[in-house]
Amino acid sequence: MKKSGFTLMEILLALLVISIGVVSIIGLLVSTLDTNHRTRDDLNTVSFSDLVLNHLHAKNWKALNALPGSFSLLDYDGTAVDIETGRIARFTSFAEGRDGNAAERFTVTYKLDLAQDRNSITAELQVWPGYTAEGNPRIFQTRIYNWRKE
Repeated sequence: MKKSGFTLMEILLALLVISIGVVSIIGLLVSTLDTNHRTRDDLNTVSFSDLVLNHLHAKNWKALNALPGSFSLLDYDGTAVDIETGRIARFTSFAEGRDGNAAERFTVTYKLDLAQDRNSITAELQVWPGYTAEGNPRIFQTRIYNWRKE
C-alpha cells in the first residue's frame, strides 16, 4: 500500500515560491504608489503654473507693469484668489465635495518673481508640491513682451 501526499520538502519549496511571489508583488505595489504620488504632485504643480502664467500673459501691458505685491485671479471654479509676488506663499485649490461643502483639491507652495526691463517682463515661478518649500522646486519661466510698445 502506497501512501499519497506531499513531503515536507515539497511543502517548503511551494511556500518559498509563494513567498517570493508575494514579496515581489508588495514591492511592485509600493513602487506604483510612489509613482502615483509623484505624478499627482507633478500634475498639481504644472496645473498651478499654467493657471498663473497664462493669467499673466492675458493681462495687458499697462496692468502688468502696475502689478503690486499681489494680484487676483480666478481659480478653476471661478472663485477669486490672491497670488503673492516676491515671497514664498501657499495656494490651495478647492472643489465642491460630495456633500456640497468645499473640499481641498490640492495645495502647492510657490514663489513668483517678476523682473521687468524696457520691453519685457520675465516671470519665474518656483513651485513645491504640498505645504512647505522643502526640496527642489519645479521652476517655470515665461517672458511677456510689450508688442504694442505701450
